[in-house]
Amino acid sequence: MSKIKLNLRGLLEGEKIQFAIKVENGLIDNEGMPGMGPLAKRLKERRIAFQDAITASVDAEQTAAVLGNATNLAEDGLDEILTIAGNEVESAAKGDPDKIMSAGFELRKQSRPIGQVEVPRDPELEMGDMDGELHFSWRSVRGARSYEAQICEEPVTPEGWKSARPVTRPEVTFTGLTSGKRYRARTCAIGSAGPGAWSGEIGPKTAP
Repeated sequence: MSKIKLNLRGLLEGEKIQFAIKVENGLIDNEGMPGMGPLAKRLKERRIAFQDAITASVDAEQTAAVLGNATNLAEDGLDEILTIAGNEVESAAKGDPDKIMSAGFELRKQSRPIGQVEVPRDPELEMGDMDGELHFSWRSVRGARSYEAQICEEPVTPEGWKSARPVTRPEVTFTGLTSGKRYRARTCAIGSAGPGAWSGEIGPKTAP
């Protein structure tokens, strides 16, 4: 499910103002986010208050302490309403990334569990050098500590898959196969969080 990225403390004053304007415009008359008009109005009020506080900071008649405090309070108010808007949009969007972005927000990067590995890509199953051998290879997977490769004689059944010894390189040679029989193969990468998903089946390939 998509989540909203705020990172308000990482924005400069001008960047935060521009972000607030972007969200205001995204909330107004947004068909995918009905009923957000009042929230957009409150956001605009807080944004203008923040801009006014920044403008007032150039007034030489006010002390630096007063100026700094007023600006900080106005910025806190803007942060608060932006956070409220983010929560409202996230709730209304129900994880829909297009609706979230239509309201002027960015998406938080989807994280994966540490050590989770991707599915091996580009598997190839070819005849080996000897009778009864098939050579199976695939593209290496980042973060993989080892690989498990399986082969199954056709017709494929859940019980028919046989595993080769674990390998650390993205290739293995299946031996002891029946010449003239057709086989399919698949593989999965194994990382620190355990095995990933199986690749798609490759084949069938006739054993020499």
